[in-house]
Amino acid sequence: MGSVCSPHWRRLCLAILSIHPSFNLAPPHQAEQLPFDNNLAERDLRMVKLKQKVSGCFRSQEGARTFCHIRSYISTARKNGQRVLAALEKALLGDPFYPSFLQPRTTPSG
Repeated sequence: MGSVCSPHWRRLCLAILSIHPSFNLAPPHQAEQLPFDNNLAERDLRMVKLKQKVSGCFRSQEGARTFCHIRSYISTARKNGQRVLAALEKALLGDPFYPSFLQPRTTPSG
């Protein structure tokens, strides 16, 4: 049948979506632009598995949590076109990068 990204699979998926529109989670004008794989999600998990494989395990739950927070921040910065070292530096200086939809709310003074 071919790979999941092959034209055959794309046609098949689009045919299924036209028959069962409830399966489609994206607006029709954006459905063509969505990737048919989850490589970004797999890449995000790969570093955790690599760390676990190299060291055998995390020494504590808190260490694993901290590692995941840092990797998540790096991944988010990268996906939003930020330079990783600049984003990490800003975070360490108390002015972290936030994606546009997560901008911190400023409270009006007064």
